[in-house]
Amino acid sequence: MEKSGGRKPGVKNKLGAFTKEEAAKVFDALGGTIGFTQWARQNPTEFYVGFMARSMPRELDVSGNITHEFDFDRAIQTFESALDAIIRARGTEEEEYPQLIEGRSVRGPS
Repeated sequence: MEKSGGRKPGVKNKLGAFTKEEAAKVFDALGGTIGFTQWARQNPTEFYVGFMARSMPRELDVSGNITHEFDFDRAIQTFESALDAIIRARGTEEEEYPQLIEGRSVRGPS
């Protein structure tokens, strides 16, 4: 069945351009970005559900390969280095802090 009516291929949507232009004028008249921000703060549900949800793409096509090898030993070393730096920065000895063993606080020797 052959398509009938509507715009011919390649012809821009005049209503779309008019609507965008008019919407920009209204946006400016309502305070621009500052006014929109104030409205969004007062109406967070309408902002996120009504505006943001409709502004985001409905579908997203992502492809690729993601590989990541976790180096547990390196992570522990990094954590220990960061903890040492915090202790040095605070000028506090390590013994003053409780130790954690299996998620439980354990006091060191007193």
